[in-house]
Amino acid sequence: MRFKLLVVVLLMSAFGACTSIKRQSSEPTLVGKWQMTETLADIGDGKATWTPVSNDSIQYVVFAKDGKVSGNAFYNTTSYKLIDSNHVEFGITGNTSFVTHRYKVTATTLLLNPPCREACGMRFIRLK
Repeated sequence: MRFKLLVVVLLMSAFGACTSIKRQSSEPTLVGKWQMTETLADIGDGKATWTPVSNDSIQYVVFAKDGKVSGNAFYNTTSYKLIDSNHVEFGITGNTSFVTHRYKVTATTLLLNPPCREACGMRFIRLK
């Protein structure tokens, strides 16, 4: 009888321990500080090119867990909201509607494509 009771207690302890383990997402996150490295622009001829940003003017953006945006890479951008795994909405001071960008994030890189008539985009690297 004691053996059965001991087995039950051990099993309950094992199951209880498993439920308290928090799983960490292996998905890359937008949260963090990012430095802009390149911009993509097309003058209308269909020949968009990536251009490195100047080292004289370091531009960065910080995405906080609470949905706030700071930094100097985006003018008057104050908030963000992930729509799905490919789209993010930005809140801009003075605008009543959000601006949707396409994005792709890895552990070390971020690509943002704002809504443009011609090809445009920004590449970032994650800062520690």
